[in-house]
Amino acid sequence: MQAKIDLVNSLQVAGPTVDIPVAAVKEKLAARLLHLETYALAAKTRDLRRRLNMPAVPRAVTSAVYLLQLLSSDERVFGKHRLALLKSLLSDLTVDEASGISQETADDVLALSQSVWPWWAAHGFSQPVGIYDAIEARLS
Repeated sequence: MQAKIDLVNSLQVAGPTVDIPVAAVKEKLAARLLHLETYALAAKTRDLRRRLNMPAVPRAVTSAVYLLQLLSSDERVFGKHRLALLKSLLSDLTVDEASGISQETADDVLALSQSVWPWWAAHGFSQPVGIYDAIEARLS
C-alpha cells in the first residue's frame, strides 16, 4: 500500500500559468541573442527597400526588434497579460530560419510560464496523501 501512496504523492499535474522573469527569457535566448540583434538590423533597411521597390522587411525582423526592446525594457517579468505577445513574437521568429530561433527554443521559453503542482495539492489535500487517507478511501 505504501508504494501506491508514494506513487500518488510523486505525481505532478499542470498548475496555473505564471509570470516569466525577463532574466529567465534572456537566459534561454543567451546563445542566440547576438545573432538576433544582428538579424534585427535588417529593420534599418526599411526605407531603402521602399525606394528600390523591394519587398518589405519580413515580419520576423520586426518581431525581433520588438522582442529585443521588451528584453531591454525596465520590466522585470512578462506578466500573464504579455504572454500572448511573447508567444506571437516567438512564433513569427520561428517561421524564418534566418532569425536563429527554432521552435524548440520558443517552446523552451514559453514553458517557463507553465507551473507544475503535486497531484495531492491540485486535488484539495493540504499535505501529501498518507496511510490514513488511503484507509478512509478504502484503497487496498
